[in-house]
Amino acid sequence: MKEWIELQKWQQDWLPSTNKPADFKDSIEKRLLLLERSPFVDRWSFTQAIQAVRTARYLLIQNFAYGFTNELLLDSSIASTPHLSRLLTLAQRGSGVFDVQRRFEALSLFDQALSVAKIEREDPLESIGHNLDQFIDLLSGSIFRNGYSKVKIYSYHDPENEYEVPAGNVGVGKQLRRRGMSQKLHRLTCRQQKNKEIVFMHHRIKDPFKTWLKMQKQVMGTFRSEPYQIHDRCGLMFIVPRRKSVKIIADKIINLAIRNGAIICETFQSNYGKSEFVDPPNNASSSRYKVAKVCIHWNGHFIELQFMTFYDYFSSTRSLSDVNHELYKLKQSYQCFFPLIWPKEVYGIDWNNGSIISQMTRWKKAQIGWCVKD
Repeated sequence: MKEWIELQKWQQDWLPSTNKPADFKDSIEKRLLLLERSPFVDRWSFTQAIQAVRTARYLLIQNFAYGFTNELLLDSSIASTPHLSRLLTLAQRGSGVFDVQRRFEALSLFDQALSVAKIEREDPLESIGHNLDQFIDLLSGSIFRNGYSKVKIYSYHDPENEYEVPAGNVGVGKQLRRRGMSQKLHRLTCRQQKNKEIVFMHHRIKDPFKTWLKMQKQVMGTFRSEPYQIHDRCGLMFIVPRRKSVKIIADKIINLAIRNGAIICETFQSNYGKSEFVDPPNNASSSRYKVAKVCIHWNGHFIELQFMTFYDYFSSTRSLSDVNHELYKLKQSYQCFFPLIWPKEVYGIDWNNGSIISQMTRWKKAQIGWCVKD
């Protein structure tokens, strides 16, 4: 397969403004040559990847721009073919306005499928999942007691502050009296530490398409020395009742990991008690999004470990402010991903337009679940 730097250069072929008629033939031929020289097992993985990419693109629209679904759907011929060679055949057809979109979709989908197949070959989801499963087993035997418990947790959201949860406004196993606040009940399956304090553990594994998106962000951001290396492909988040417990459980887990062969590859960071981003180069996030995190390398894989309180967690999932992680991902989408996958030159939607951004933000806030006026 091609190296990442070369695949990144191929993206220059996607848009007609960067593709002179004399160069278009070369764009097709170099991709055909790659297919012809690829072993059977690679061509089989390309077929699997093309459907994974189409599904992931559709989910990206549904999550962050569902009002534009009809405008952003693939042409039917592009959406139905299971073969990369057929995409190149479709890319060569016609020269009208519509054919510009079909050509763009054929070439971009071709390259995205190659990238997804490359990611899966180099770092298979099965291997990532197995490694994370082993790490959870390590925690279960050393940090947590045996068994689980279903815990009722009540969060109290302030409608005067975009439904954020102020510190001290979470009831673990009991309701609190909070006048003027909106109550939400969460039935969470929690683990219990040896000191009997509960922990809600949330896992995350990025699929190959999301991994490719993260690469694109890092390439555009220019603050990563190795933009094609993803350190947060998989991770665990540990949510605890109190802020003082964050550092305690972080130290326990980090020390356990080191004793069992882990290497710290990104040092412990926390913005608790600070008015700053937890990851300063990432200006798409909010300084009010509070979290502590560390990246380790264990058994051949990177694992990102995050630690936060229940009230910060519920603010990040249910508030309507920039603390909400879904709104953060929306910002990433219209700043980085949508202009790349659905550029204005082809689809006519200006992702930098303030009214478009406001519209998408209203749609996302409605999905979060509060009664929001449009």
